[in-house]
Amino acid sequence: MRNLVSWGAMTMLGAAVLGGGCGSNNGVGGGGTLGSCTLSESVADAGIAIMLCQEVAGSPQQIDSLRQGCMFPPGQLADAGIQADAHFSYGGCSHVSALGGCQITQAGVSVTNWYYEDATGLGTPDDIKMLCDGIGGTFVPR
Repeated sequence: MRNLVSWGAMTMLGAAVLGGGCGSNNGVGGGGTLGSCTLSESVADAGIAIMLCQEVAGSPQQIDSLRQGCMFPPGQLADAGIQADAHFSYGGCSHVSALGGCQITQAGVSVTNWYYEDATGLGTPDDIKMLCDGIGGTFVPR
């Protein structure tokens, strides 16, 4: 399923946030306790659009870690007709067209990766449940 390919990027971002609760944020950040990072890719010629969103509920320092890490990993930059966007927001992920989310809570930080319908129709809520069960997470319906 194409929209699960970026799961690794979202999991690495989540790991950084879960481990980022120590130390100071040096006064940077909005001070909120809920933030989200939306990653989207589209290939205009193929009619493919993929979106994932990671939602973090934690300390202001953890939300700032999410904000700083909200970008595509090196080597996954857009080229040749592929457009990619990473957008941080203070607040939660959109649930419009969501298939569901997979939530993991560790050390008081809750990270939920939200998956969305795409034009190919390859993803279903059952796919997200299966993925979530495989990593010991909790499925969150939209």
